[in-house]
Amino acid sequence: MSKSQAHTMRVLQQIVGAKILFVENNESMAKRVPRSLAEKVKYFRNQRNLYQVELADIVGVSTGYIGAIEQGTRTPSLKLLKKIAKALKVSPKDLL
Repeated sequence: MSKSQAHTMRVLQQIVGAKILFVENNESMAKRVPRSLAEKVKYFRNQRNLYQVELADIVGVSTGYIGAIEQGTRTPSLKLLKKIAKALKVSPKDLL
């Protein structure tokens, strides 16, 4: 932890009056709190214990297309987004 980070943590601890946990690995935090459509599709697919190939079969697209959605290189149409949401048992709004 750098000096500025340590100073910031001390100031925050004084303001809040409680211990602040410092998350050194921001990627692990991002995996717990999905923000983008890509992260959300992957997150909910994993929550449902589905493989990409299974989700692809359910919604009628290729496994590569699901992979591209999860990598953020492709954006599904609204119609496909609704199918994905239904397959993942969430609302389309939950994916956006």
